[in-house]
Amino acid sequence: MNYITSLVAAGDESMPTLTLDGFCSVHGIKRVDLLKIDIQGNEPRALEGAAGLLRRGAIGTAFVELNWGKNASDPSPALECLALLDGAGFGVALPGEAGCARPGRGFIRATRSWPRASANPG
Repeated sequence: MNYITSLVAAGDESMPTLTLDGFCSVHGIKRVDLLKIDIQGNEPRALEGAAGLLRRGAIGTAFVELNWGKNASDPSPALECLALLDGAGFGVALPGEAGCARPGRGFIRATRSWPRASANPG
């Protein structure tokens, strides 16, 4: 199921969280070979929490589920993800392209070794 959640909703419970940068720092992790993100439209927040890893080139490949806004005027977590990955130097394989996991189902494969694609898919 592909849907977008809000960050806070009535009746939600809070729990402590840690950014990917923070987790890797605490545990002495210098490089992440494969990062898989599927968190219902909150993928840009996870990538923002990995800004240090992205900036240092410490993430090899990322598989990210894209969640598009229902209307062109809606916020689009997918476009945010593409822009963040493009800004970090990643090339992107869009659904249906060679090397993309689960073609046609909203996932992208982003890697630093591929030729860079446009962050604006159309």
